[in-house]
Amino acid sequence: MSGFNLVIDPWIPVLTEQGPTEVSLSECLIGAPGYLGLALDSPLEAVALLRQVLLPAYLDAVFQEPGCDPPADAEQWAELWSAETLDRWPSWCSPGSAMPPPITSYLERYRDRFEVFGESPFAQVAGLRTANDATKPVSLLLASAATGNNVPLFSARTEAEAPALSAGAAIRAVLATHCWDTAGIKSGAADDPAVKAGKTTGNQVGPLGSIGVVVPLGRTLAETILLHLRCTSGLEPEDRPQWRRDEIEQSKPPSAWQVRDPQGLLDLLTWQARRIRLVPEQSPEGIRVRQVVLSAGDRMHSTPQIEPHCAWRTSKQTKHQVPVRHSAGQAAWRGMLPMLSASGRPTAYGSSSRTLVHIRDMQYRDVLPADYPLRVLCVGMTYGTQNAVVEDVVTDLLPVPVAALDDSSDAYQLIEEIVQQAEELRQALNRLGDDLRAAAGGERLPWDRGHRMGDQMMHDLNRPAREALSALQHNPSDTEDIREVWLRAARKVAWETAEPLLDRTPPQAFLGRVVKNQHPQRTATAELWFVSAVTKVLGRPERETRSGGAQAR
Repeated sequence: MSGFNLVIDPWIPVLTEQGPTEVSLSECLIGAPGYLGLALDSPLEAVALLRQVLLPAYLDAVFQEPGCDPPADAEQWAELWSAETLDRWPSWCSPGSAMPPPITSYLERYRDRFEVFGESPFAQVAGLRTANDATKPVSLLLASAATGNNVPLFSARTEAEAPALSAGAAIRAVLATHCWDTAGIKSGAADDPAVKAGKTTGNQVGPLGSIGVVVPLGRTLAETILLHLRCTSGLEPEDRPQWRRDEIEQSKPPSAWQVRDPQGLLDLLTWQARRIRLVPEQSPEGIRVRQVVLSAGDRMHSTPQIEPHCAWRTSKQTKHQVPVRHSAGQAAWRGMLPMLSASGRPTAYGSSSRTLVHIRDMQYRDVLPADYPLRVLCVGMTYGTQNAVVEDVVTDLLPVPVAALDDSSDAYQLIEEIVQQAEELRQALNRLGDDLRAAAGGERLPWDRGHRMGDQMMHDLNRPAREALSALQHNPSDTEDIREVWLRAARKVAWETAEPLLDRTPPQAFLGRVVKNQHPQRTATAELWFVSAVTKVLGRPERETRSGGAQAR
């Protein structure tokens, strides 16, 4: 059977000006300035590919060489930012121009570590087997595929119809599994001393499954990689990506797992949360993977503070910093204030990711312009039933004004207003619905049930909120005009949501009723309260009447 090597064989989908194509790892890193980004349908695989391969390969190739540390300040970082290629030695590195280009020589040196099948398969364990030599369908690696207890509602396949993945698709699924796999019981490896009755219990979700992932994206793939390169004094001496960990763990059986802390950024990025072996078979179309062996992998004590891809908040219970998670069914802009708190000072919303703090520093030092078109990919996983099944994948792509990463800036304050005003309007519309139901003789909706008009309005506010973010990105000093456009749009959406609700109110609500010995609840009092609430949130419109208010939006 022919092999598949990630360094030379195409497997990474990228987007070029001519459209999407697949390239090898070598082509991807060396040609990164010419690619607009990754071209993957699955955000889980996109994050995993960037995190588990591209970032650590670049960092290890260039900055683990003796005499070549990561940039120490903005001036050194600016040199890398303005370079035409990633495959070059920085001027402050001792290898200098006499040495072969770092990425080219690195991938050639470690080329055998990037074989997908063979004696040392990439991100896998050679010879991994269970006690009864059982294998499972490769759909076990796909969050959107039915397997075991994990049965997505709209899955196109059943577990009996396992897909046949190409080598490239299979390894992308492996990377995503290391990041996002469900918790619960896993098959036990044959030589794992922790196995009981052929299984291991107490498995955690993948390291990204417990955080709200925020990944900054640049104009090109090279810029995306460099945006993640923080100014630092250097990498940890014992820090290695997973394909080089055998250099410091020679006595440990490959299938054995540990509960430990990452030894550095490279170890964290390439964390092996599962032990996996792909089972290849030859087909007329080439190598295909239908079966897989999957067992328990390494476990972290907790998400470390060096985690670059999440914002942080203070836990009310422990007072410790814990990762912020995304909310299912909620647009990312509604929860973006922790993401923007990048000035290094604690705020009521928490603190931003280490990567966004770095981007803010580069803008503050004028390396990045204030109108740089930064985008942030937000991805999260919602699990159910003891974290053993996937309920939902949260994904969103936001334009983020770089100027707003300073919480003292006008841009930040405007975004704070937008988020808070939208939430207050949502609450006002929900109360209007409750008041009208009470006036008609009905009961208020429980907080966690029923269709609420405020939640519908938030969907309609999505477009003006994103337009405000985009406008701030292009013109960060034009906050007053952007604020006025937002206020008009928000008032318009609020009244367009409220008016059909008022029009549908039954006649008996006009007279109203007394609820629990309080003042009579009528349509007029409910509408009057809503007008007052909208005015308090958005300011006084040009005209105060219901129809006039609609015209003044």
